[in-house]
Amino acid sequence: MSTTTNRGPFVQILLMIATVVATVFLFWLVAGFEDQSSKFWVSFSSIIFAELLTFGSSIWLSKSSGFDNKMFPYNLSLISMVFLYDLGVGLISLLALTPIPSNIVISLQVLLLIGMCVLLTAFYYGGGLINQIEVTDSLQRKPATSHRNLIYGLLNRASKLTGDDGTAIQDAMTSLQEELEYATSESMPGSEHIDDQINTEIGQLTGLIIAAESCGDNADASSATAKEIQSKTDDLKTSIAARDRLMIELRG
Repeated sequence: MSTTTNRGPFVQILLMIATVVATVFLFWLVAGFEDQSSKFWVSFSSIIFAELLTFGSSIWLSKSSGFDNKMFPYNLSLISMVFLYDLGVGLISLLALTPIPSNIVISLQVLLLIGMCVLLTAFYYGGGLINQIEVTDSLQRKPATSHRNLIYGLLNRASKLTGDDGTAIQDAMTSLQEELEYATSESMPGSEHIDDQINTEIGQLTGLIIAAESCGDNADASSATAKEIQSKTDDLKTSIAARDRLMIELRG
C-alpha cells in the first residue's frame, strides 16, 4: 500500500509530462509554430497551463491526503474550480478558431486566469482557516474524548467480572458511561481544574476496577470493592454535572 502511494505522484508527473509533450506535438503537427497570431499563442499557452494546473492540483491533493480526510468535501471545490477553468480555456480556444479579434480572445483568457487565481487564493486561505478550526475543535474535545475512552475501557474490563458484585459494578459503570455520553464534549479555558479532577477520579476508579479483578473468591473484599466503585462512580457523575454547569458559565 505504501509503495503504491509513494509511486502515485511520480506516475502523475510522468503523465503530466507526456500530456504536455503530446499537446505541443499536436499543435505543431496541425498548425505549426511559424507565423502564428497572438491569439494562437495565448490559446496554446492557456491550454498548457490548464494541463499543468490540472495535474498539479491532483498531485497536491494526493500528497496532502486530500482524497481521504475530513477536508475532502472542501477539496472537492478545488476539483470543480479546475474543471471549470479547463472548460473555459477549451471554449475560448475554440472561439479563437473563428475570425474573432485577437484582443477579445486574449482578454477572455486573461480574465479567466485572473478569476482562477482569485479562487485559488480564496481556496488556500479558506482551507487554512477550516484546518485551524478543526484543530481548535479537536483540542477542545480532547479531554472529554479521553474521559469517554477511559470509561469505555473500564466498562469492558468490568463486563468480565462475575457474580452479584460484578453485576452491580457493571450497572454502575454503564450508568457512568451514559452520563458521559450526554455530557458536554468540549473544554474551554478555565475548565482545566475540573478536567484534571475528573482525570484523577477516573484514575482512582481504574485502581478500584483492578482491585475488583483481583478479589477472586473473596466475597467480603469483592463486596467492599463493589461499594467503593459505586461510590466513586457517583462522585464522577457529580464532577461531570459540575463540569457541565461550568461550561454553561464559561460560554456566557
